[in-house]
Amino acid sequence: MTRRARILALAVSVVLAWSASSAPARRVEIVATGVPRPLQLALDRAGALVILSPGAAGDSAAEIFRVTLEGPFPVDLARAPRVRIPFAAGPRKAALGSLAIDPESGALFLGEENGKKLQKMAAEGYLSTESNIFAFSPKMSYAPKAWVDADTDFWAPKPKAAAKAAAAEGAAKPAAPAKKEAAKAPKKQQ
Repeated sequence: MTRRARILALAVSVVLAWSASSAPARRVEIVATGVPRPLQLALDRAGALVILSPGAAGDSAAEIFRVTLEGPFPVDLARAPRVRIPFAAGPRKAALGSLAIDPESGALFLGEENGKKLQKMAAEGYLSTESNIFAFSPKMSYAPKAWVDADTDFWAPKPKAAAKAAAAEGAAKPAAPAKKEAAKAPKKQQ
């Protein structure tokens, strides 16, 4: 089995394991081999696996494979029929890299690789952006017991002896310091 085939088999196994999490009686097995660099996987309404690939030769924007999940496995897709999507006309050759299927209509949506178009549209749609960094405060949090047990120094800090001693000193306040007597200087007479 080639490296590509192993990678596809692993990816397909992960998708099937995730989709089978609600039905523990299903088995996870290798479904397909022979897809060059699978980018995205999705299940269509009929339950078939749809695979998006850039293609082996790199002469198309994408290739789409469809595998029914019934029958003997693994299916070798190296010579199987596929949908080839050519590059758009023009100087800029955009490759497709994202795949989604509408669960109600079954429509297939493809997006540009790395989301370049989406990033450009988002940048044009905002006047400004803001980033916030938040930190947990153990005094204001109700952390699960597992978190507290994992890091008791953070979630349940123990008071330090120095803090206790400072608090004890604060309870018994020392007398106020005596005021210095001002030097008496002779007054000028006018």
